[in-house]
Amino acid sequence: MGPRSAPRWLSSLLALALLSAICLGLLVLYATSVRQYASAQRGQESGLAVELAPLEQPRLGTNVALERYAGDADALLRVLALLRAAGIGTLRQRFAWDELEPAPGDLRWGQWDQVLPLVQQQGFELIAVLDTSPAWARTEWEVDNPWAPPVNPADYAHFASAFARRYAGYVRAYQVWDRPNIAPHWGAGEVDPAGYVTLLRAASAALRSADPQALIIAGGLAPNTEAGGRNLSDVQYMREICRRGALEHCDVLGVAAYGFWSGAYDRRVDAEQLNYARVILLREELVRRGAADMPIWALEGGWCALPADWSGAPSALGNDDAFVQSQRLAQALDRARQEWPWLGLLCLQTAQPAAPADDPLWGFALLDATGAPTPFYETLLQRAQT
Repeated sequence: MGPRSAPRWLSSLLALALLSAICLGLLVLYATSVRQYASAQRGQESGLAVELAPLEQPRLGTNVALERYAGDADALLRVLALLRAAGIGTLRQRFAWDELEPAPGDLRWGQWDQVLPLVQQQGFELIAVLDTSPAWARTEWEVDNPWAPPVNPADYAHFASAFARRYAGYVRAYQVWDRPNIAPHWGAGEVDPAGYVTLLRAASAALRSADPQALIIAGGLAPNTEAGGRNLSDVQYMREICRRGALEHCDVLGVAAYGFWSGAYDRRVDAEQLNYARVILLREELVRRGAADMPIWALEGGWCALPADWSGAPSALGNDDAFVQSQRLAQALDRARQEWPWLGLLCLQTAQPAAPADDPLWGFALLDATGAPTPFYETLLQRAQT
């Protein structure tokens, strides 16, 4: 007599259990696929939404150090021609308050009266970054740190107004301070979102009175993941200034779009992750606050590529070889064009910095110390010519 078969009810129960396990597995697979799809689509918009701000044309810009060419109009025009050929339409230049007003009311415009007309004649838009503070305007314990904010925001607003009255018509947008969410750009103490909004409020009123046609940029936030103290996450800092009314006093939110250690299509979007996609978090914050129509401009960004024999300071923003850097740049521009119609302007870190030879900022340069184009520049030129 052979072994007895399992009771019919037990066979049915086993079959039901197997079917349930299969269904559960399919549900888990489906949920995983949905999450992966949502993650891949995060930040993508069609560009058809009415609340989107218009793109800048051309959409590409770069940071410059035009003081390098003071007194040499031919050198300046040569660099501007190179940048124009590469498809760059906007230049972002720092104007240091501590240099322009070393004593109260002692305004020294110097070379800018000659430089800015040439920039305009060559067809470039200009972003003027107004930051640093002269020793007379900051606290005595910040005597060695020009990046510290002024004691009295009205002093900064007065300078901003004088600058705008002199250069209205040459400037497309004024940026109120830079990187206020990290040290040493807000002094030796803790960052202060409320203090920044106070400075922004005073400066924006002065700038709008002096140059009603120009735009006011807030932020210029530095990407980081720290929880507070002398450095605060750009995402958290933005939330703090927004809830204090910053959006009422600006026309553009300034962000940074660095790739750090991964490529342009790294789709991780996380407050603890430093990558190119981090700007999506800031866009989502504007949307949540009903400000989807506010332009977001990437005021600096890109990938660093230092030579193999580099002996200077290491880059805190990652490091590639020149070929990978160029590839990632091309992919970054493609991704912005295809997926991010809300990113109105993308400025690269630097054309040719006014920096020591051992500064890793040279790893971002479009032109080397001699003025020769780098592989990074050649990538832009090739895209502009196709």
